[in-house]
Amino acid sequence: MQKRSTTERIIIENYQSDQESYLLYLVHVATYKFSLSFVVGKKVLDYGCGSGYGTAFISDSCQQIIGIDVSTEAIAHASSHFRAPNLSYMLIERAEVAPLPFPDSSFDVVLSFQVIEHIEDVSAYLREMDRVLAPGGLVIIATPDRSTRLFSFQKPWNIWHQREYTQKQLQGTLSEYFSFVNVLRTGGKREIMQIELKRTCRLKWFLLPLTLPFTPDGIRKAGLRFMKVLGDHFISKPRFPYKPDFDESDIKISDHEKFSINLVSMARKKQANDA
Repeated sequence: MQKRSTTERIIIENYQSDQESYLLYLVHVATYKFSLSFVVGKKVLDYGCGSGYGTAFISDSCQQIIGIDVSTEAIAHASSHFRAPNLSYMLIERAEVAPLPFPDSSFDVVLSFQVIEHIEDVSAYLREMDRVLAPGGLVIIATPDRSTRLFSFQKPWNIWHQREYTQKQLQGTLSEYFSFVNVLRTGGKREIMQIELKRTCRLKWFLLPLTLPFTPDGIRKAGLRFMKVLGDHFISKPRFPYKPDFDESDIKISDHEKFSINLVSMARKKQANDA
């Protein structure tokens, strides 16, 4: 799977290309590590498994785990690189096109990391996760923290993102479908988080003309696509692997992180007596 590591697909072989890619990789690893205590002995669905390394990472703790993704390339990569008796991968259609190919109440836990921001029909996406969750089941959703990536009025500068969420917005959206919603923040030491905070600050200013609230979405996407092509062509790639001086233990997930770059939410399937 020859692809540059991006916020959309983290390829484990490429994560040391630079400190920004490395930090994003660590955020993914930390989120999967955070989920470990919730998946022990459970039937788990990893909705949006990407290249599959995170699904494989937690598979030893699960009774069964299935990674699903809309990308043929991603599923092929995951299936060929990560194997275990209780682990499988499956190609699916987008949430807007078809329901998930599983019966009701199939899973105890559904994970979905860095997916919700890509979804056009969020209602269909969340309804399907709720449908395949067993009674009392847990959903864990991770997504970038809008509050540190965008101005309050700004549309996403990431061409693949339909919308991004603040802590309050994500809480409100998930509360429509699930109960006991708790949205945590992903952060850490200021000097480490500044790697991502400075990157996103540059992008939100530089791409502001394309992401104003009154900019038609077609123009936004076309402009962002053009800027990405220019960047891929003219921005030089690192020649040597980046040698980090920090690791996943420096990434913290809690309700009081000051320098937040990502949100991690937990919620339960609603029961008949829930408000």
